[in-house]
This record gives sequence, structure tokens and C-alpha cells, in this order.
Amino acid sequence: MNLQMLYYFIQVAKEQSITKAATKLFISQPALSKQIKKLEGVLGFLVLRRSSKGIELTERGEALFQDLEPLFSDVHRAIEKHMDHETIHLGCAPTESSYYLPAHYRRLHSANVIIPDVLDNDKDLIPLLFDTKLDAAIIQDVPSYKGLFSHFLFEDQFEIAVPIDHQLAKQSKVSIDECLAETLILPLSSTPLHQRVMTLIEQRKVTPKKVMETSWHNVVAFTAGGYGISFIPGIMANYIELRGVRFLPIVDYTPTRNLYLFSVNRSILDVLVYALSA
Repeated sequence: MNLQMLYYFIQVAKEQSITKAATKLFISQPALSKQIKKLEGVLGFLVLRRSSKGIELTERGEALFQDLEPLFSDVHRAIEKHMDHETIHLGCAPTESSYYLPAHYRRLHSANVIIPDVLDNDKDLIPLLFDTKLDAAIIQDVPSYKGLFSHFLFEDQFEIAVPIDHQLAKQSKVSIDECLAETLILPLSSTPLHQRVMTLIEQRKVTPKKVMETSWHNVVAFTAGGYGISFIPGIMANYIELRGVRFLPIVDYTPTRNLYLFSVNRSILDVLVYALSA
């Protein structure tokens, strides 16, 4: 058992909803449900049950929540009390700076966090950590790195963005091969998503009509302009409304990415984990 599993339980208990808690925690609903099941397996009893109104705590689940919630609140207050208020420099990719971090700006501001570096390829942030140009960074699909402290943040599922007048826009869902056969608008070749899509094309032996490269900032705009379709992180698809674009789920193969927080300093990592837990 780990503290994150207990924290997930507390959030579900507060929200009285797996869906709402998953949205707040920036993880998928199945992933959160899996964590709750794991917790119940470790504890040896059910903490939640389904009702006509959704979900509710069992008697033992309620007792557990009443015991744990004050403890986690005390931990958060203690971290805040002893927080070093020197400026913390946090690096990330454009999608995280635009669609993940804004929900946490109040606490980030309280912790004196600034975001000086936003790079299309977040792995380019790692050298900046070792050069002490950054205190922390959010990096995808790298669970650990020698010499750095890390913490799992959330899992993100990609969706497909298509122009509203595109043939795929008439469908409620799409297959991965349907997507790969179209004109693809991808971020730059140095980015993890570009490399993953090109690997998929090779593995599934599908030939796209065309592959276009542009910066992350232009991917959705080019899609809206009718140039092609694009793979968009779920945190981005959930928080933007763009005229001329429709977002569709991929049914047979859903690309995902895992986001991790890194720092050379354990105390800084703890401060940021707290700031990003709201």
C-alpha cells in the first residue's frame, strides 16, 4: 500500500463520484477504479458500494475516511508551514503548461513556483535539472532517472481531432488504422508523440496519405483548417473548444502517456506534489 492509493480514496470519498474524482486527479476513470480495487484488496474489505445515486462509502469505508482525512490535512499543513519560499523553477511541455498547470496555479503561486522553460520535447528538460537551471520538471513516459527524485502524476489518453467536415467526423468513434491512413498533423519529429505514431505506422503497416510536422501550438489550428487529423492529449481535448474541430475516442487502440514529476531535491518534489494534489 502507498500514500497515493489512500489519497485517491480520500478524493473519491469527498467527491462521492469516481468520474469527478478522476477528473480532479487528472487520471482516467478505469485507472482510478483499479486503484480503489487494489486498496480494497489490501484492506480486505469494501470501501465503496454502488447506489441509485452513484457510489457511497460503506460503513468501514466511512470510518477509514474519517480517520485518514484529518491526517492528510495535517500533512499538507505541515508541508506548507515548513515550505522553503525561495523561487522554484518548473519546466514542462506546452500541453502541461496550458492545460494541466492552470488548475493548480493558486497553490503553485503560494509555493513561489514559476515556469521559465516550456519545450516541445520535455526530455530536453532533464539536462536543465542537472545544470540547476530548473528545480523540477514534468516529463512524460520516464518513470525514473538516475540522480533524480520522481513522482507519478497522472495517466493521459489521446483522442483524435478531426475537422468537422472530414469523413471521420460523421462517426462517434474511430479505429487506429482509420486514423493512421489519413493525412496526419504531428508535432515535431523530436517529440515522443511523433516518434510513437511513426512506430505505430510501421508496426501496423499502414500508409498515411501525408505526414505534416508543426509545433504543438499549431497542431489543433492546422486540424481546424482542414489540413488533416491529429492525436491530441486528453487534458487538451477536455479543456478546449475550437470551432471546426471534433474530438473522437479511439476504440481498438488508445495511445496513452504517463506524466511524472522530477526534481534533484526531495523537499522541492514534496512541495510540488502537494501543490499539484489539489
